[in-house]
Amino acid sequence: MPAKTEESGFFDDLYDELPDAIIWLTPAFEGDELSDFRIGYMNQSCQKFTPVPVKDALGQYILRDGMPIPEVAAEIFLLTKEVYLTGVTSETQYYSRRAEAWVDAIRKKYKGGVLVITRDQRKLRDTQERHEKTERSLTSLVDNAPIGIVLYEAVRDSEGTITDFVIRVHNERSNELTGISGRLREAYTFRQLLNHLGLNHVFAEYVRVVEEGVSINREQFVSKSGKWVAVSSIKFDDGVMVMVTDITEVKLSQQALKEQSEFNKSILDASYSGIVALEAIAGPEGSISDYRVLSTNKRIGQFVTMPPEQLVGEKLSVVFPYLRNSSLFKSFEDVLTNEQGYVESLYNSPATGKWYQYVIVKLRKYQLVLTIKDITSERLAELQIEEQRSLLEHILQHSPSGIIVHEAIRNESGVVEDFSTISSNQAAETFTGIPTQERLSKSVLTISPELRDSPLFIQALQALEHGNTFRTEYFDKVNQSWLEMSIAKMNDNRLLNMFADITERKKSEAELKRYLEELTIANKNLEEFASIASHDLKEPVRKIRYFSEKLYANLGDRLHANERDYFQRLDRATNRMSVLIDDLLAYSQSGIKPETFSGVNLRAIVEEVVKDFDFEVELSKASFKIDIDELDKVLGDLSQLRQVFQNVIGNAIKYSRNRERPEIEVSCLRVPSSQLPPAFNTQTPDEYYIISVKDNGVGFDQEYADKIFNVFTRLHGNSEYAGSGVGLAIVKKVMDNHRGFVTAESRENEGATFNLYLPAFLY
Repeated sequence: MPAKTEESGFFDDLYDELPDAIIWLTPAFEGDELSDFRIGYMNQSCQKFTPVPVKDALGQYILRDGMPIPEVAAEIFLLTKEVYLTGVTSETQYYSRRAEAWVDAIRKKYKGGVLVITRDQRKLRDTQERHEKTERSLTSLVDNAPIGIVLYEAVRDSEGTITDFVIRVHNERSNELTGISGRLREAYTFRQLLNHLGLNHVFAEYVRVVEEGVSINREQFVSKSGKWVAVSSIKFDDGVMVMVTDITEVKLSQQALKEQSEFNKSILDASYSGIVALEAIAGPEGSISDYRVLSTNKRIGQFVTMPPEQLVGEKLSVVFPYLRNSSLFKSFEDVLTNEQGYVESLYNSPATGKWYQYVIVKLRKYQLVLTIKDITSERLAELQIEEQRSLLEHILQHSPSGIIVHEAIRNESGVVEDFSTISSNQAAETFTGIPTQERLSKSVLTISPELRDSPLFIQALQALEHGNTFRTEYFDKVNQSWLEMSIAKMNDNRLLNMFADITERKKSEAELKRYLEELTIANKNLEEFASIASHDLKEPVRKIRYFSEKLYANLGDRLHANERDYFQRLDRATNRMSVLIDDLLAYSQSGIKPETFSGVNLRAIVEEVVKDFDFEVELSKASFKIDIDELDKVLGDLSQLRQVFQNVIGNAIKYSRNRERPEIEVSCLRVPSSQLPPAFNTQTPDEYYIISVKDNGVGFDQEYADKIFNVFTRLHGNSEYAGSGVGLAIVKKVMDNHRGFVTAESRENEGATFNLYLPAFLY
C-alpha cells in the first residue's frame, strides 16, 4: 500500500468518524472469470458489522476469507459481482444480527472496483416506531373520545382561495352524533356533503374560520341521530377542527320544563280516543258526589253533545248524564281509593249499535283520567276473525287432502328429538289409518319408530331448521296406495304436513309411460319405414324415367306432336315424384330431435346458405342485406338449422314477382320472452332471438299464415312455382325440436316476412 500522506491521513480520519460503514472492493480474476473481491478499504464504522478488526480485514477476500460477514459472504459476492459487471447501482436492505439493526446498503461501481456504503437505520426505525406509537395513541384518543371529532383540511386553487375541504380525521362518535356514516364522509368532499344535507349556506362560515381565525359555536337538533348537539369549530393548521358534544339530556331537561305547562293538553290532543281529566268533588259528608272536568282533548267532541272547549269546569253528571247512575260511576271512586288505580270496561250502546271502551286511570290523589274509545270496528273484526277461524276449521276437517300440524319436541340442549301432533283432520286419518286421537296423544316416533333414521325424518328436521319446503311421494304398503307429501315450516317449532292420495295419478303416469314407450317404438318403426319406402319408391321412378328417355330417344322423329307432349308430361311427373319422395324423407327425419346441441353462429350459417344459392341468385339478380352480429349464437343442430334457412331463403328467392328483382333482408334481434307474441309469451327461456327473413315477392293472404306450415300445403300451382309443399312443414318441425317457433306475416303482392324464434340459451 502506498504510504499515507498528511492529506490522505486526514481523510482517513474523517471517514472513520462517519456513521456510515464504507468498504471499497477490488475484483480478483482466475483467468478471464471474476472469482472474488478483495477488501481495499474499510472505515472504522465497519467494525460493528464484521467480527474481524478493521485493520486485519484489509487485503482479505469476500469468498475466500468469508468477509466482511461470514454467514452472508456468498450473497455479498453475488450482489457485488452484479454491480461490477452491469455498472448499475443497487440498493438493498437487511437485518444485521451482529449490529442488531436494520441497515441500508448501496453498491456502486467506483474506480475499477465496487464502493459499498452501509447505513445503520436503527435510529430512523426507532424514530418511526415512536412516531407510529404516538400516532396510534392519538388515533386511540380520538377514536375513544366522548365527543365527536372531525378534522377537515382546506383545498385551495392556484390563487390560494379555499374551494373545498377534505376530511383527514373523524371518529365513530362524530358519526353517531350527526347521523352521517363514515362511508358518506369519506366518499364526499365537505362541499358535496353540505350539498347532500342541504346546508350549502354554511360553507362560507367555515372559510372564515380558516381565513380569519374566528370560531363557530352553535346548538342544533340532528334529526338523523335524534340528538341535540353542541358544535364547536376552530381553526387547526390550514383547516377546521369540528368538535361535537351530546347535549341531549340538557336540552331534554330544558324542554321538559317548558313543556310541563302544556303536558296535559299535548297528551289529550294527541290521542285518537276521547280523553277527559277529572277532579273529584266532595259532598257535605266528605264523600265524592261528582267530578269536575279539568281538561279535555278535541276527540271528546265525538262522544258528547257540547263543544269540547265548553266542557272545562263542567260536572261529569252534566257532560255524561247517563253515567251518573251507572256502575261505571262507582268505578271512578274505586280507582281513586284502590291501589290498582286502573279500571277497564266495555259498553255496547243499543241506540247506536256501537261498542265503546272506557278506561279509568288514577292521575293524582283526587284526579283521574277517563279515556273513551270507539271500538266498534275492532269488535266487528274480532267477530270476523272468529268466523274465519270457524271457517278454517271447517275447511280443515272437510279438506280432501290430509293436513297435520306437528310441533317439535326438544331435549335440554334444544335439539329436536321427536314431533308431537297438535292438529289433524279426518282426511289424514282416512289416508294413513291412524286414528286422530292416537295421533294427538302420542309422538310421531312413538307411533312410527322406523321413521327415526329415515330420509323423511331428516328432511323434516332440515325443513324446520332452514325453512326448506320439500315434496315427496311414497307408497303406503298398509293401505296399498300412493301418497304425495308436502312438509313446510310454519315457525321455529311447527311444521305443516299435507298429503293427498295420488294412486290414480300414479296409475295414469304408468299408463302414459307405457304409451310413450309404445309411441317411441312406433316412431322408430315409422322412421325405418320412411327410409326404406323412400328407397324402394325412388327405384321404380328412376326406371320409369330411364325407359321413357330411352323410348323417347329410339322413337325420335316418328313421334307425333301430341306424343312428344305425353313424354314431356311423363318426365315432369316422374321428376316431381322424385322430389316429393326426397322431401317426405327429409320431413320424416326433421322430426328426430338431435341428442346433443352445439353453438351455431347465425350469421355464418345464413351466409353459407346464400352461397349455396349462387346460381339462383345470379339468375334472378337477387340482392341480400344481412344484419346479424357475429356474436349472435344459439344452441342447436347445425344441419337442421341449415335446412331451415335453406327452405325459408329458397322460398324468398323462388316466390319473387315476375320481372322484379328479389330483395331479401335477414335481420336478428334479441328480446325478452315477455315481448313474444301472445300465443308464445309463456315460454320458459328468459330471452329469444328473432331471425326475420323479409322479401318483396308475391306474398299471400294472411288467413293462410298458419296453414302454410302444414305438410303438402301449397298456395300456388305447379305451373307457377315448383315444389312439394313440404319445405315449410320441415321448418316448423325443426323449430319445435329447438324449443322455438315460426310465424309468417304477408299480404298478396306485398312480400312476406318469416320470423324464426330461437331460445337465446347461455352455453
